[in-house]
Amino acid sequence: MGTTTRHREVTANDVTGPALGGAPKKVIDFAWKYARILGVSVIPRIAIRNNLSSSWLGRCHFKLGHENLMEIQKRVMYDDRTLERIVAHEMAHHADYLELTASEIAMLRARIKRTSHGPRWQSFANKINRVMGEDFVTVFSDASHITAPETKPFVLMIVKMSSGRFGFAIGVRFTDRMRSSVYRQGSSMEVRLIESKDPRWANGPRIGLGKFAMPIKPEDYQALQDLFAKGVPVKWAGVAK
Repeated sequence: MGTTTRHREVTANDVTGPALGGAPKKVIDFAWKYARILGVSVIPRIAIRNNLSSSWLGRCHFKLGHENLMEIQKRVMYDDRTLERIVAHEMAHHADYLELTASEIAMLRARIKRTSHGPRWQSFANKINRVMGEDFVTVFSDASHITAPETKPFVLMIVKMSSGRFGFAIGVRFTDRMRSSVYRQGSSMEVRLIESKDPRWANGPRIGLGKFAMPIKPEDYQALQDLFAKGVPVKWAGVAK
């Protein structure tokens, strides 16, 4: 009669040291929870990011010869269920990377792209969904993901163009280059500056590129107009615009 090999459960004690550096405990706890569900014995290194204009909420990088790296945006930590779903999604990527074949690694070395959410990733996602419920892990973020209502502070530059339309650009630190760009724009259009933490504007183009975004939603466009009325006028050649 043959013997059955039993795999012990992964516990918090199995979490690799580097992953503990600086990552909040609840992120670590979620990571090893899904390590256990997926049957992997290590979790990736984890880094918390606070990027204003990044569209991604979480991502996992394959590191050849090193621990994989999971990055989580700080704004998803506002809601625990959203955070858990993001971590679960990225842990499916981590488990996928741990099973890369020699030929797949060779392709990565040659910078040949592979499908991010291929059959193997989907099988890991399905494994999680059988435990956590249908669509707990999905390929793309959905409307149920809740992020923080505020971001870190940034400079919001609002312009009223010759057409009468309003647009905006943003900056994290008000550098000399940004200041010069603001003054140049102020010579040809009305410009206002205001500090903001509103994520609606956080994905705008950077000040200095000469590009402006316009809100699509009518309510957001009205909010931008209202902010323009409150903003600090930019002075050009000693004259307030």
